[in-house]
Amino acid sequence: VKGCEAAVSFANTAVSIARMFIATKLVEAKRFTEKLSGDATAKLKEFQTELDAHGKRLTELKKNSAERKKSAMMKEAESEVSKAEELSQQVGQAAEILTDDAKLMSLSAEEIRAASQQSLD
Repeated sequence: VKGCEAAVSFANTAVSIARMFIATKLVEAKRFTEKLSGDATAKLKEFQTELDAHGKRLTELKKNSAERKKSAMMKEAESEVSKAEELSQQVGQAAEILTDDAKLMSLSAEEIRAASQQSLD
C-alpha cells in the first residue's frame, strides 16, 4: 500500500508538471505564425486531452489505493481488538479466584500469590 501511495504521489507530481509545461507551450505557440500556431496548438490540445485522461485514471488509482489502505487498517485493528479481548478473558479467568471471598479465604498465602501473579502475567 505504501508503495502504491508513493507511486501515485510521484505520478501526480508528474501530471502537474506536464500540465504546466503544456500550458506554457500553448502560450508560446501563440507567438508563431498563424499556420504554425494552429498546428502547434492543435497538437498541444491533443496532448492536454490525453493528459487529462491519464489524470482521471490516476485519480481512480488514488481512490482505490486509499480504499485498500483503509481496508488493511481495519483488518489490523480487528486483529488487535481480538488479541486484546483474548487477553482480557485470560486475565478475567486468572483473577476469578481472587473475586470470590469464600474461595480466597480457603487458599494458602502461596496459592494467593500464585493466582495474583498469574493474573498480572
